[in-house]
Amino acid sequence: MFFFWLLRRHTVALYDAGVLAFRSSPVHAPALFFFCDDDALCDPLAVEAVGEAWRRRGVAVGRRRWAHSVHAAHLRCHRDEYLAALEAFLGSLATATATKATATTTTATTRTPLTSDEAP
Repeated sequence: MFFFWLLRRHTVALYDAGVLAFRSSPVHAPALFFFCDDDALCDPLAVEAVGEAWRRRGVAVGRRRWAHSVHAAHLRCHRDEYLAALEAFLGSLATATATKATATTTTATTRTPLTSDEAP
């Protein structure tokens, strides 16, 4: 942590600006957040806030939070839980996509066919 303290203007301040941009301009693709409470490099409350802000904007957001883990090594530390969360999240996206596809197909098939007078 000495490194971040010593070079704060060039590391943490720049990182904070990036986080602000990331939080306020989300890509509208589904997102799954893996994080922990004891990570010195990642504030779990900030991660929760970003996820909630994105949810309010209609982004599909999943999360898996641990009390104890290692920064960027959650798969290694919690393999079964990590993979279960990933599988559940991907499954929820497949279900949502299938539901939308069914609704689109149903709408397309229930349209009234064109009469000869309406045909191009």
